[in-house]
Amino acid sequence: MVMRFVLRVQVVLFIFLGAVSPSAAADQARTLAGQITGTSLFAGGLRNAAGLELVIPGGTLRVSAGVLIPGTPLQGHSREWAFAGRARMELTPPNEIEADQLEFFAKKRTLDYEITEGVLALGEGDTLAAVERQPPLGPQDAGTTAAWVETATTRWDSWQQSPERESLKVPARLLRSTVEAEPYSEYFVLSTVDPEERSLALVEDPGEAESARLMCFIPIEWSTEDKWEYRDRVRISKGSAFIKEIVYLKGFWDTWLSWPNRPSTPDVESRHYELQVTLDKKAEGLTGTARIDLEAMRDGLRSVTLQASSSIKIRSCRLPGGSDLFFHVGEGEALVILDRVFARGERFQLDVEYELSSQIKIRRGLYTSLGPRAWYPHAGREDLATYNVLYRWPRSVGLLASGHLIAEGEDAGQRWQQRELEIRSTGPTYRVGKFEIQKSQVGNVELILAFSKTSTRWMTKERKKRLVAMAGAILRFSEALFGPYPLDTLTIVTTPDNYSQGLLGLITLGEGGHSVFSPTTDYRITLAHEMAHQWWGNMVAPRSYRDAWLSEGIAEYASMLFGRHVLRPHKIRFKGPFQNWKSQLTSHLSASRTVEQVGPFTLGSRLNSSKCAYCYEILDYVKAGKVTDMLSQIIGEDPFLSALEHLAQSCAGTRISTEYFFKALSQMTHTDLDWFVRRYVQGTTSHTLIYNTSQDEVGSGDYRVSFELTQKPDTVNVGTFVRLPNGHWDVRLREKVINSVDDSRFVLPFVIRGEDEDKQVKKGRITIEGRSSTVTVRVPFEPKETLIDPDQTALAWISRKDNKLSEMQRLYREAEEQWLRGDPETALATADEALTASTGEREKEFAAIDRFNVKSLRTSLLLDLQRTGDAKLAMPKLSSLRVKHRAGRDAGLLVHRARILLQEGNSKKAYGLLWKEVHVGDNRLIRAYQLLAIAALEQGEQKIADEAIKVLETEGIDITPLDPLREACRRHNEQQ
Repeated sequence: MVMRFVLRVQVVLFIFLGAVSPSAAADQARTLAGQITGTSLFAGGLRNAAGLELVIPGGTLRVSAGVLIPGTPLQGHSREWAFAGRARMELTPPNEIEADQLEFFAKKRTLDYEITEGVLALGEGDTLAAVERQPPLGPQDAGTTAAWVETATTRWDSWQQSPERESLKVPARLLRSTVEAEPYSEYFVLSTVDPEERSLALVEDPGEAESARLMCFIPIEWSTEDKWEYRDRVRISKGSAFIKEIVYLKGFWDTWLSWPNRPSTPDVESRHYELQVTLDKKAEGLTGTARIDLEAMRDGLRSVTLQASSSIKIRSCRLPGGSDLFFHVGEGEALVILDRVFARGERFQLDVEYELSSQIKIRRGLYTSLGPRAWYPHAGREDLATYNVLYRWPRSVGLLASGHLIAEGEDAGQRWQQRELEIRSTGPTYRVGKFEIQKSQVGNVELILAFSKTSTRWMTKERKKRLVAMAGAILRFSEALFGPYPLDTLTIVTTPDNYSQGLLGLITLGEGGHSVFSPTTDYRITLAHEMAHQWWGNMVAPRSYRDAWLSEGIAEYASMLFGRHVLRPHKIRFKGPFQNWKSQLTSHLSASRTVEQVGPFTLGSRLNSSKCAYCYEILDYVKAGKVTDMLSQIIGEDPFLSALEHLAQSCAGTRISTEYFFKALSQMTHTDLDWFVRRYVQGTTSHTLIYNTSQDEVGSGDYRVSFELTQKPDTVNVGTFVRLPNGHWDVRLREKVINSVDDSRFVLPFVIRGEDEDKQVKKGRITIEGRSSTVTVRVPFEPKETLIDPDQTALAWISRKDNKLSEMQRLYREAEEQWLRGDPETALATADEALTASTGEREKEFAAIDRFNVKSLRTSLLLDLQRTGDAKLAMPKLSSLRVKHRAGRDAGLLVHRARILLQEGNSKKAYGLLWKEVHVGDNRLIRAYQLLAIAALEQGEQKIADEAIKVLETEGIDITPLDPLREACRRHNEQQ
């Protein structure tokens, strides 16, 4: 293996470098890039694909028949191949979390697809060698393979013109694998179409931290109206370059699977940036140079990838004192081919000249840019570095930037500043505009408040004054949490933007839209969140997208602490970051999955997809913040905050992972957290907890308080298709347990208060394990108030046992639980009892609702027991309710009527009823869609049935029981 590696490197270096000048090397790289970009099918190299078996990421690809057509050879080897025929792709996810993601997107936990066409892009490794060993097709095969050749050719043409090829960075990766075989020899891409005609890509990219990915391309078709509408919507908040990158995209990728299939080492890491930027006269664009100090992280380094937004136009790249290097510009990056080979640990510099068009004038005197770090090219996977930046800008506007001010002045009608960030961080940033500056001193830190002169009407003089005072209080509070602020200045800028952000040394507070002064956001909480990013997110950065919650979740937790410990004790009203967490996490994306169940927050940016465009913001901010709050209660707030401060200081200038965070936390606090990580970090559900308290005197003025706690498992009600003994079809509703509570564990704070609330108070924590626990606490006073989790720290629905339910309500809930557990006989007896029970002291109209609900439940139970005639008599009438209470209940009655008709064998009338009332896109009641699918299939209405089934599949409903009915419908229509 070693000899093979050495030989390969020698061959590549001989071919590519063999005694050529730097300019000749650039010319050769340019030629290779042109060949890759303009590659076409090489019909003379047709291969028989039958018998080909490839080991692919996560599984195997077996070809039983077909053809392979190579692309134009590149240095003697075709690197892209078109396939048509019959093949089987089998994939198994690497763990349960990824299997759950696959099920979320593909409705399967493993893949076993038959594929009939595709394109392969390969590095010069074992996979390419296996493909090249396939025998050539002879003239005698022309007749049997003509159709396959045509299909493969069509697929190739589609691939070459598709946005997928460029967005997968195939040209750049093939160029890189040609220039330096290791570690890119096993580069692999399979682009194909699954049985549902979705465009899939299976990728093995050795240069990525998670080398293996299975993705699905989601195309976007933009009309002219769409583009203008979207541009107007994002213009103020994101700038024109954001529009250019998003609106004109032709699609994006859903990541179904991603995992580190092989060890991966980054190519380079950045150590220091020397930046010089010059804004043009209107401050609407800039030109810049970047000298990036890099360290090679592996032997044989011959290329560097620069991350650069599409708004950055790179003019030239060179090593200091050298000639221009060749660079290939792809989507969001530029691949630079070096003119010499670097060994591991060797330091070198790369000079880049570029220009940027992302500055845009959004209002008079105010400008914004594409993003906080998108105004200069980046290198390295870690990309934590020190920075020295020289800014030049027109005198007509002001510039505010992060970092220590070294020098400033005016020159040739321009102002300039040189700033330095001596602490390794995620990068500097700046804002340009016209500002009103106010300065104050907070300890050793000069606090600069810059109010945009184009601020909205919300930024009154009184609010400016309050913001200056509050900013100092938040800075002092944050230093108490995480340690001394690392710089000597901190700038806070207000703008009309719709978003806020905090990079080291400069915080932007947006005033527009749903930001600082909106009804749903409190500027003090927002500022506390962004202030926390000075430590968590910039100095201590997440290692990968899976660890982004360490930045956002801890920042949410810090802002919550500020409200809890600073604002609330002074009776200052504020909107906390978790005020709507229950409704956010439990909002349904489908019949069987809530937002929280999309995936654990360790999936980071992958949580946003075509299925959910906002799940990352909810899970990595809100849920991660709640989990961090729970963690502090389990460990104890003081030791937890002490550990956070130690980590913030000891890990400054590094990236850390979730695994490292919990390992360090466990060691520092001597706490076993493995169970916590499994349940709340890698888990996807919350629990319901019901408690009751009782107390009794035990003598000498002492009292014993008993807490009785019960956990209920997470469940979802799912309708299942059933075929009745008489041959008719029906839908039964059953309860599905998502997560058991048998191994769950909660640590909950409690407060017991006596008559004298200032002196007679007992605080502590109690633990509940499994389904139920009883905990007793002794106090030296008579309790007057007992509370569990008064600050709502737990990720659970906690409520005191309701002893105020009427007898009818209690029996109704009991009958419903029995029904969903699959015991309709017992449930019916309980429901009968509920009908004659007391409604308590409820008002007449609400008592009527209780009675309606019981009757509706009895109807469902009778239908489950196939007592159709009794069910018709038992159905409640909407006329018994006031009009304002009828909304939503008519959908339930629609289901009852349809079930009765189907049980009576009258699918024609059931179809007519449902077809009029149920519309695709109106997911009022998924069971109505299930019944519509049955009725449509029995009536031979294939189109309507397919539409209903498509909705059901999207909602995660198992439709396989309908296969016999679907086959019967198909045969019936063929005979017609």
